Amino acid sequence: MSAKPQLGRDSTMVVTAKVGKEFLGDEKLGDTRLNTQAKKAARKATMRKGQSIKRTIEEAKLLLGNSGLADVNSARQLRKHPAPVVVSKPRRTHKKGGGRPKKTASKSETSAPAADVNNADDANASS
Repeated sequence: MSAKPQLGRDSTMVVTAKVGKEFLGDEKLGDTRLNTQAKKAARKATMRKGQSIKRTIEEAKLLLGNSGLADVNSARQLRKHPAPVVVSKPRRTHKKGGGRPKKTASKSETSAPAADVNNADDANASS
């Protein structure tokens, strides 16, 4: 591991090509290329989107018949029934006891405070 690596940064592709030739030796590269080309040809044979849609439509016609398919040329109908009528709900009305009571106007300071009626009755009863 103390030896310098063979692959330098400047000549990486050149050295890689030389090492590849040494490694492969007499093996023919054409054989591997033929395999790759065969795989590409197999991929091209697969169905494409347009073809698969057409085939699906043909299968649907066979299974359902023409009556089961929607008529493409007719106008679109978004709703079969009219939209339901929205009935507005009655609004909530405020009832008693809803929240903090409102402030009342303060009594004038010039008037004398009222005498306690309950205490006056008690005083008369005890005498």
